[in-house]
Amino acid sequence: MCKFVIFFVALGAVLTADPALAKRRVVEKKFVVLVRLEKTVPGAWEKEIQDAAQAAAVQKRGIEWMPPPQVSLEESRTLLGCQSYDAKCIAQIADTLGAARALYVEVTASEGKPTMLGLVSVAVRAPNRAQWRQVELPSVDAAGLAVTKAFVRGEVLEQPPAVLVVTSDVAGAHVVVDGKPAGVTPLALTENLKVGAHEVLVDKSGHQSVMRRIEVQRGRLAHLQVSLPAVAATAAVAIAPPVASPEPKVIAAVTPVAPPVVKPESGVVTPPTPAPSPAATYPHWESPVAWVGVGLGAVGLVAAGTLYSVHQYIGWDTNENHLFDNDDSNDPVHTLKSDLTLAQMKERRGQLDGTYVGTLASLGVGLVLVVTGSAFFFLPLAE
Repeated sequence: MCKFVIFFVALGAVLTADPALAKRRVVEKKFVVLVRLEKTVPGAWEKEIQDAAQAAAVQKRGIEWMPPPQVSLEESRTLLGCQSYDAKCIAQIADTLGAARALYVEVTASEGKPTMLGLVSVAVRAPNRAQWRQVELPSVDAAGLAVTKAFVRGEVLEQPPAVLVVTSDVAGAHVVVDGKPAGVTPLALTENLKVGAHEVLVDKSGHQSVMRRIEVQRGRLAHLQVSLPAVAATAAVAIAPPVASPEPKVIAAVTPVAPPVVKPESGVVTPPTPAPSPAATYPHWESPVAWVGVGLGAVGLVAAGTLYSVHQYIGWDTNENHLFDNDDSNDPVHTLKSDLTLAQMKERRGQLDGTYVGTLASLGVGLVLVVTGSAFFFLPLAE
C-alpha cells in the first residue's frame, strides 16, 4: 500500500514540475478583450472598455487580463482570412495572442437605427458553445458608455448586471429613485441597484414632474423614457404708472328752453315753453318731517300697548277679587268674600276706564302719526 502512495505522489510531482503543463495552466487563465467600434462611436470608448474589463479581472480569481493586439482588429481578421467576426474567427485571434478565452465587444450605431451592443465570450477550445448577447443602448453618450462597461464587467465576472437608464426629452432633469436623488438625465444606474420595482421621479424647473414605476431585472437593460410637458409661463403685464388726470369741471345742469315762437299773422311773440323737468323719484328717505312723524307714531303705538297691558292686569285683579254672596252685584247690602273694600273696587273700576280710554287714544294718535309721516316720504321735498 505504501508503494502505491509513493508512486502517485511522485507522479504528481513530475506533472507539476513539467514546464509545458505549467505553461498550459497559465495560458488557460488568460483572456483578451477584443473591441470593435463603428466610426460613429467615439474611439475613446475602447480604452474605457478595456479598463473596465481589467478592473473586473482583478476581482475574480483564476483569470488574468492581457492587453489587446498591437494591430487593429480588422487587420487581424484579414491576416487570418476570416470573412466575418464570428465565434470561430474570434477564437483564432485569441489563440494567436496566447489567450484561452476572448471577450468580443461590438458597438454599432448606424444612422436611423438603434445603437446596439454585442457581447460574446468565446473559449478557444470550444468556440461553438459561445452565445451572443445583444443590448440596445440608449445613445452614444456617457449613459451608453456606462451601460456598455456594466455589461462588460458582468461578462468577466459571470454576474449579469441590473441596469436602469432614465432619459428625458429635456436634458438635465433631476432624477429621484425610491425617494433618493440619483442624478440628472441622461442617467445610467449600474451599481448597487436592487432587482425589482422602483419608483422614479423626473423633475425639471419650468416643466411638469413625472412619476413612473419600472421593473428592473438582472441581465437586462431597463430603459425609462419620459416626456416633461412645459408649464405654461405667466406673461408679465407691464403696468403703466398712474397719470394724474385734471380735476373734472362741474357744469350746472341747464334746463333746455324752447326758442320763442313768432306767429306771422299777429306778430306777437309767444313766450317760450320750458321743457318739463325730469320726474322725481320716490320715496324720499331723507325727509326729516316724515321720520319725525313716523317716530312719534311709533311712540304712540308703544304707549297704547303699555296702557292695554295695564288695563288687562287691573281687570284681571278686580274680577278675581270681586266675588259676592248673591248674584245681584248692585245690591248695596252684600257681603264681599275678597280682601278689597267697596271703595277700592270703585277706584279699580275708575282705573280700568282710564286705561281703556288711554289705550284707544294712544292707538289712534300713533296710527295717524305713522300714516301722516309715511305720506311725507312721497311728497316733493322743499327747495
